[in-house]
Amino acid sequence: MVVTMEIDPTRDEAEDYARALSAAGVPTVCRRFEGLFHTAFSLSGAIPRAADIQEAIADFLKPLLSTETATAAAAVR
Repeated sequence: MVVTMEIDPTRDEAEDYARALSAAGVPTVCRRFEGLFHTAFSLSGAIPRAADIQEAIADFLKPLLSTETATAAAAVR
């Protein structure tokens, strides 16, 4: 998962990186948060919309960290 903000000095490079990952066959999610700035996630306690970022990350991680996924991964080893 690649997370960018509308006002982010690394936004374009990060989104290019996400496209390159996807083109290489890596399952990739790229999410831009309009109206937020580069350090919004770090300042989560002061920026209510940072909860949107946290939710997006949680939604991305849930299937990857589920019990079923962990069990399947352990079975492959």
